[in-house]
Amino acid sequence: MPIVLTLGLIGAIMAGLMIEISAALFSIIGGGLLFGSPFDPVVMKIISRLSVDRIDNFLLLAVLFFILAGRLMNSGGVTVRLFDFIAALFSRFRDGLAHANVLASFVFAGMSGSATADVVGLGAIEMKAMREKGYDEGFSAGVTAASSILGPILPPSIVLIDYSVQAEQSVATMLLAAVGPGVLLAGLFMAYVGVVT
Repeated sequence: MPIVLTLGLIGAIMAGLMIEISAALFSIIGGGLLFGSPFDPVVMKIISRLSVDRIDNFLLLAVLFFILAGRLMNSGGVTVRLFDFIAALFSRFRDGLAHANVLASFVFAGMSGSATADVVGLGAIEMKAMREKGYDEGFSAGVTAASSILGPILPPSIVLIDYSVQAEQSVATMLLAAVGPGVLLAGLFMAYVGVVT
């Protein structure tokens, strides 16, 4: 029976029904099959209790607020101003825009905690600016993609918070331990840009 319910859930999601509605529907059906009636008070109590327990998780809240912060920065134009400011700092150097690309990703990683948010937030801006300055398309894409991996390394990293929760380790210690590798990686990216360009 669990296999049938699981397949039904997957089928409902693939048919276009929203995930939360599909999950609630098949939870009620499963509870009904288990207790005899889907509207049994015990079924409703178990489903509501488990739903609240699963939502009451600081990891999920951290991920949601990081995504919200990224969206707010994009819609408010913060990402554009951030990149323009860093590009202005490096404008006197021949390869300044490529260095600005790495440094902007470094700074944005400290706000988003995600490589995907970095690419979505800054990627298009960085690619457009580098294309206009005559950088090679492949090089621009490579620098943008490579520097985006600073997101899951530097604090506040969603991946590190998730790992800390799952492994029952200190989140603060894990995030502090990631600062050194993140700075080193950003420095190596900038050194590579300096050698190649």
